[in-house]
Amino acid sequence: MNNRQFNPEELQCIGHFTNVGTLYGVPYEEQVDGRRFNTPITPKENHKIYYEHKQPYWMPISLYDCTYIYPLVVPDCESWEPTGGLDSFGVEWVAADPAPMVKPGNPLLKDIAEWESLKWPDVDSWDWESSEKLYANLCDDRLKRGIILNGMFERMIALMDFENAAIALIENPEAVEQFLDKLTEYNIAILERYKKHYNVDEVVFHDDWGTQIAPFFSRDTVRTVFLPRLKKIADRAHELGVIFTLHSCGNVSPYIPEMIEAGVDQWQLQENANPGLLDLIKTYGDKILFEGYNMLDPAFTEEEVKALIEEHCATYKGVYSFAYYFEDFAFIIEERGYNTRNLAYTKAREAANP
Repeated sequence: MNNRQFNPEELQCIGHFTNVGTLYGVPYEEQVDGRRFNTPITPKENHKIYYEHKQPYWMPISLYDCTYIYPLVVPDCESWEPTGGLDSFGVEWVAADPAPMVKPGNPLLKDIAEWESLKWPDVDSWDWESSEKLYANLCDDRLKRGIILNGMFERMIALMDFENAAIALIENPEAVEQFLDKLTEYNIAILERYKKHYNVDEVVFHDDWGTQIAPFFSRDTVRTVFLPRLKKIADRAHELGVIFTLHSCGNVSPYIPEMIEAGVDQWQLQENANPGLLDLIKTYGDKILFEGYNMLDPAFTEEEVKALIEEHCATYKGVYSFAYYFEDFAFIIEERGYNTRNLAYTKAREAANP
C-alpha cells in the first residue's frame, strides 16, 4: 500500500506486538492494546519520519506505536510498582493514589551541602544481562522507548522533599550544581546501558519543572543550573544515535527555548497545563517536537472520549504526537468497553493526510 490516503483495510489486525513487564507500575501487556494494524509503513518508520520533522503517515500515538522499555532492574522503576519500594538512592516510596510517592517527613538528604555523603548507586551491580533477556525477542517494527525516571530536580525532591530542594536552589546553588554534575554522570550511565542492553531508539527523561499554572524556576535558573547538564545527557544520547525526549509536566512552556538549546528532540508535555499549544507548535515546531498526554476524567462517556480524539486530530493535523489515558492511570480505554483504538488511528491517518 503506497497511497498516502487512509484505506479502511488498514484496520485489519495482522498480528500482535509484545508488551513486556510493567509501565509506570501498570501491567503493560494487559493494559495496552497490542494489535498490529495493516499500516502502509511500520510504526517505527512512521515515527522516524515524524522525528525528521516531515509529514508522517499518521499522527503518532505513542502508547500503541512504541515498545516501552521500563526495566525493573533499575530500582527507580521498581519503586514505582503499586506497593512502592526503595529507589536507586535508597529513598522509600510508598503506595498512593494514583501512583507511589516518596514517604514524607524524613528526607534522606536534609542539606544539599552534604550531598557527597550520599551512597551513590552502583549501576554495574544491577543484573542487566537477565533484564536484557526479558526484552530480547521484541519486534523491531516499533520504536524502542526507554524510560529514565527522577531526572534532576525530581531527584532533588525525592532526596530532600520539595521545600528543601527549592530552598537549596536559592541558598546554595554552587552545591546544587556540584550535585547535579555527579548526577549527570549517573544518568548518562543509565542511558548507555539502555543502548547497550536494549538497543533503544529513544529515551524519555523525566524531570517535572512546573505546577499546573506556573513554572517552578526562573529562566535564569534553568539556564544556569539545568540546561548545561541536560545538554550533556542529550549530547550523549545523540552520540549513541538515540532520540532524546524530555518529559516535563506542569506549565513549563516558557522553558522551550532552553530545551531547544539543550538539544531536546521532543518535549513530552502535560497538555492541560500548557494553553496556546497550537501557537507554541507553530513558533517552535521546526526546532522541537511536541508529544501530549491527555488525562481524561474517569467519568467521561465513550462519546466524550471519541469527541476529544476527533478534536485533537482535527486541530493538530499531523504536527503532534499524542496519547490518552484516564486520570486513575488506566492506560487502556477499551477495558471500559470503549472502542476508541480504531477511531484514534483512523483520525490520526486522516489528519496527517488531509
